[in-house]
Amino acid sequence: TSAVSKAVNVFAGLGRPRSLTFDGTNLYWFDTTAKTLVRGNRNGDDTTKLVLATNVNQQNYSFTTAIATDDTWVYWVASADGTVNRVAK
Repeated sequence: TSAVSKAVNVFAGLGRPRSLTFDGTNLYWFDTTAKTLVRGNRNGDDTTKLVLATNVNQQNYSFTTAIATDDTWVYWVASADGTVNRVAK
């Protein structure tokens, strides 16, 4: 049998986070309470946490889904208004 590792909080106190993705260095997620797209270092250093976009999907932020990244951009789908959006990393 193998031991089960205990989960560790990387970031805490977030406002209803959703749709997490990882680019090898940073984590990206939506804060559905603040309607923001947020970037944070995978090590959980709060000083690296940065809001990349505000008013994400203003019509209905609960339908903001599907984050993807490339070398330069963070993309997301806002299904409520039928858009694909991007912002610089």
